[in-house]
Amino acid sequence: MMEDYDPTKLSSEEIFWRDHYKFFKDHGYTLRKRYDPDWTPSWITTLKDWLDCEDALPLRVLTASYGTTELTN
Repeated sequence: MMEDYDPTKLSSEEIFWRDHYKFFKDHGYTLRKRYDPDWTPSWITTLKDWLDCEDALPLRVLTASYGTTELTN
């Protein structure tokens, strides 16, 4: 439920992506900033409401490419 949602905490599914962040980066992909092990929520350092920040959104759908961007040389 949304009243229990804490946008500063990763779900168990998101922890998987955080734990594999370096692996994906080493293989030419970058994950959402939310999954960077050094992530600081963007709304903490800006005047934005957390509801307006992409990195506040939790992982809802698991797919192989969700949240990734291929890096180019």
